[in-house]
Amino acid sequence: MKSSTVGLSIIALSTIAYVFVELLRSAYYTSQRDKKKTFWSRFICRNSRIPFIAFRVSLEPNLIKKQVKYVCKVLVPDWRHLEDAELRVERVLGGITNRIFCVSVNKDAPNLFFNKVLVRVFGAEGIIDREKENEIFEQLAKNRIAPSFIGEFANGRIESWLQARCISIEEMRYPNISKAVAQKLAILHRFQPQGHRKSLQDSPVWESIYAWLKEAKVALKQLENTELDDSRRLLLKQIDLLVLEKELEFLRNTLRKTPSPIVFSHNDLLFGNILYDEISGTVHFVDFEYSGWNYRGFDIGNHFCECMGGTDNGIPDYTKYPTEEQQHLFCQHYLVSYGGFENVSSVNETDIKSLMIEANRYALLSHFYWGMWALCLSVDQTVDFDYLLFGVNRFKEYYRFRNQFLEDP
Repeated sequence: MKSSTVGLSIIALSTIAYVFVELLRSAYYTSQRDKKKTFWSRFICRNSRIPFIAFRVSLEPNLIKKQVKYVCKVLVPDWRHLEDAELRVERVLGGITNRIFCVSVNKDAPNLFFNKVLVRVFGAEGIIDREKENEIFEQLAKNRIAPSFIGEFANGRIESWLQARCISIEEMRYPNISKAVAQKLAILHRFQPQGHRKSLQDSPVWESIYAWLKEAKVALKQLENTELDDSRRLLLKQIDLLVLEKELEFLRNTLRKTPSPIVFSHNDLLFGNILYDEISGTVHFVDFEYSGWNYRGFDIGNHFCECMGGTDNGIPDYTKYPTEEQQHLFCQHYLVSYGGFENVSSVNETDIKSLMIEANRYALLSHFYWGMWALCLSVDQTVDFDYLLFGVNRFKEYYRFRNQFLEDP
């Protein structure tokens, strides 16, 4: 009798100790999350229930995969008991900002809720508000617009793995995929983030570009003071920020003559951020790090620009910009989906033409956006991508299409 009482006491004390430790751990994670709170967080009053660990994954090649396994074992449900050898980590190519990994359980485990996840380790520190991104991503996930948000760590997050494949640059202009992207984009543009006002007089995209203009001045000055080969020195000479600043003012004043609704936008619909489900014929959007309120024309025009590529080698191919016929198809199905119509015959031809003009004109703003972004990152040596070359080429594309897109219809 006495021994059983002692045994029960030990069990009770153990339970209390376990609960106490878990409470402390929860309080610690909450305090660490609160330390990251920004104005955006307080503004929308996020009270996230997403599991969080205050751990920063190293970008060192010899450490990153082991540490990716660690955050998965902590944050993915039922993975805590797994051994490192039971997890397989594969790099997913396509993005130039983040390190993306597919992590899967390489054994037969039918009782696991997740057998495979996507781990996103953030890059471009200081360029993107990651707290804001995670807050928006959480809402997108709840509305089934984005993959499930499984867990968050100090410099990244874990998402559910989508059973779909990444499309190619060429497929972006295929009719069946273009229709699906247009329909999905219309759904995203109807999305209203909770707790954030939409009554914006102008798009925040201008603030981003002007802020990056200041950062670009610092970055290019830093490049000037480093040893560069002749090819990179020649690239540097092609950038005149004073001229670009005046051109930006011209573009802003010109676009005022072509109003575009401000909607919740993806802002980065390149081929690597579009997944295609061949069974259902539907598409999924991923990588919402640049998402936010922006002009409808920017999101569509930017997608047209991404058809030219350049995120692999820094050199867009202007011949791959969508033809008028391809633009018409995209804008037609976008308007059908956005308006909730049953078929394309319900859409006015005048509205389609108007949206094509709007998208093409705001595509010029897309060139400025990514051109300045690239110049800011031109001093980044951690990513194997020529940001300077990409930035120079985006501004070349701007001037290539400038007169054509701004002429009166």
